[in-house]
Amino acid sequence: MHCLRDTILTSLLLVFLVAAWLTSNCHADCMACWELKGVIVQLKNGAAIEGYATWNDSWAALGLGSYGEKQKQGPEIKIEFPKVIFDPRAKIHKISVYTHLRSIQYPVADALVTLRDPVRVEVKDIKDLKLNPGPYDGYKGAGSLPLVSERIADLLQTKPSASCDYDEGAGDMYWVSYDPSFPAEELQRLCEEHISDEELEKKLKARDIFGLYYAYD
Repeated sequence: MHCLRDTILTSLLLVFLVAAWLTSNCHADCMACWELKGVIVQLKNGAAIEGYATWNDSWAALGLGSYGEKQKQGPEIKIEFPKVIFDPRAKIHKISVYTHLRSIQYPVADALVTLRDPVRVEVKDIKDLKLNPGPYDGYKGAGSLPLVSERIADLLQTKPSASCDYDEGAGDMYWVSYDPSFPAEELQRLCEEHISDEELEKKLKARDIFGLYYAYD
């Protein structure tokens, strides 16, 4: 009886450990994932860029792979961001910096959108890079943030007349309507069909009905 109980407990422990290992590896394998870090970038031409860099430690780990292998028999060495981007072994050539972020309340509370495309900065052009923590530090995402106008960002602070969403496989697509004359049932139907007609999307946007895509993988 004791042997059976011990066997069951051992099996459950193994299942838990395997599940934990898979979860951590799935997260580590998400090369599109990032975390925002507030920065001030001083360029060699004298210009300065203030905003939030997207960063994932795995991006440097790829470049540091062979270097990391050499450290197995010695103490583990971890080079933190932003210092790591200047290490040639990390093979980081560019960083992306969002300079015009806005927080929204709908369709996802406290999600972020951007009013401009991120600035792509060549590492070779950087004179200095310092951390500059701000309110969006630690925000996690993947891929690109939705690019919207300031007017749309303002609209997204208020509850829409109707909304719906669906899974796109590597992210979630949210549709919101700020046109009270547009039937909520029609928006739901379009969501169920996974709206994909560009002309229809233009017509919907003209009526303040638009989609926001948030990648997660």
